[in-house]
Amino acid sequence: MTDSQRKYIPTGMPPAYYRISDKDLDEFIAIYKEEYGEDVSRSEASEMASRLVMLYQLLAKKLPGK
Repeated sequence: MTDSQRKYIPTGMPPAYYRISDKDLDEFIAIYKEEYGEDVSRSEASEMASRLVMLYQLLAKKLPGK
């Protein structure tokens, strides 16, 4: 991951109750490598994948009044 990409990743860890499985993390790393041609560490991948899932959960919520 380059420094220019890293600046868009907020600091801090996802909630302690949320954990990506090792299998899913391996798949995320492989997909990232295939799409961007870069390796990421397991800790970077874990944070990125957790944030992606949290974003999806946020976007999947119903809008107020709907």
